[in-house]
Amino acid sequence: MKNDQLRAFIAVVEQGSFRAAAVTLFKTQPTISASVRALEDQFGISLFNRNSYRPTLTAEGKAFYRQAKLLIKQVSELEMLGHDLAKGEIPSLAFSVTAMCASPVDLNIIKQFSDKHPQMNLNISTENLSGVLESLQVGRSDLSIGPDKGLNDGYERVEILQVSMVTVAAPDYVATNDDGLALQQTLRLLPQILIS
Repeated sequence: MKNDQLRAFIAVVEQGSFRAAAVTLFKTQPTISASVRALEDQFGISLFNRNSYRPTLTAEGKAFYRQAKLLIKQVSELEMLGHDLAKGEIPSLAFSVTAMCASPVDLNIIKQFSDKHPQMNLNISTENLSGVLESLQVGRSDLSIGPDKGLNDGYERVEILQVSMVTVAAPDYVATNDDGLALQQTLRLLPQILIS
């Protein structure tokens, strides 16, 4: 398994065809086809269903794509780090944490990491709810602690803690049931303010 083969496979998935992948990677279509076929032969699986006009991923192909995407991302990051280190640049890590998790325990763990890696330029930002995911999507952060809402297969996820969030409102602002609790669908219709 080679990087070029994985990149060819990923390009076919993302571009929707072998021809479009070839154009994107500045390769010939037979080269792209041979790269994907070599992966399939190596593992004895079919990554694509080729019965229709456009190739579609098989179940094995979907699982393989998720991991291939992560691996190529890590390889690219390692290559960039190698180039940065060769230039004498200090490695950096952009880290975002949700305001819900910014407890002293979490911050002590981050401080311990920082103390162990004094050569690392650590950039920490605090985000609210979906801001954590947005910071990952636009590349403002490399690592985040926050709710897993909206994460897709392009992100690696590890559960480290659970947080209960309580929504409060002024008396008589929202209709409640007999036990004094409001339904979530009722709350969605009302203006809300998030404060940290």
